[in-house]
Amino acid sequence: SFSFTLGSWSTLAGVFKEWQAFVSRKDLTWSFASTTTITPTGLFIAGTYFGTRDQYDSIMEQASFPSNASKSTVILKDWLGAVATWWENIGLHMAGGIPAHSFSKTLTLNGAQQIPDDAIDLLFKHLETADKGTPLWFVAIDLVGGQVNSVGGDATSYAHRDALFLLQSHAICGEPFADVSETTKAFLGGVNDVLAAAAPAAGAYPGCVDLALPLPQRAYWRHNLPRLEEIKGRWDPRDVFSNPQSVRPFGKEGLGAQIAADAAQDAQ
Repeated sequence: SFSFTLGSWSTLAGVFKEWQAFVSRKDLTWSFASTTTITPTGLFIAGTYFGTRDQYDSIMEQASFPSNASKSTVILKDWLGAVATWWENIGLHMAGGIPAHSFSKTLTLNGAQQIPDDAIDLLFKHLETADKGTPLWFVAIDLVGGQVNSVGGDATSYAHRDALFLLQSHAICGEPFADVSETTKAFLGGVNDVLAAAAPAAGAYPGCVDLALPLPQRAYWRHNLPRLEEIKGRWDPRDVFSNPQSVRPFGKEGLGAQIAADAAQDAQ
């Protein structure tokens, strides 16, 4: 892990660009995973490598992060220890389990392309200047790519096989039991707007629920929605197993037919 808690927001934008260049390398091993998390106190880079210490050191020699980072390395011998460390890191950004209302946004940056530098600059400018409405927020950008990209987009229900990065942003209301303010929701929405403008094919990650999505099924499952609605109609036509954003049976408030029609029209 690398922690950058000093410097301007424009400096942190430069650190993010260095991280993106490193994790986007075509020759980067698939045994490596990494996440950048941006909080009110700075930027934090975390990663996990499954292999030997010598192999890890060889990989990190290719990283050109600024030297002013606070750096630490933890060697774990078992899988459960690694999972526990991941969740501990997540918990540090979630206000230590304070019982309070929260709001989340998600975005998949499809197309397996890097985020343009100008979009990164706009993102960090937004993080610096926007009214957050709460001091408890963070934006996490996960490296996907690798094995995820090697599987066909229609091989499983997961439709974001072309994504290189996955964004999740969270904010927690600063006052217990109070609702998250519209100001905070607009702040997180602005994060998505900046990046979605740079990746027009962006969607939403179904593992991070975004209740503000206007067409959640389309965003979550994209081109796979028609097939999923067909399967749903066959095995659960009465929609017994459902939630407000789940796949609907074909013909019951389903978007799949419209997506199929749009695809046919585009083909013509």
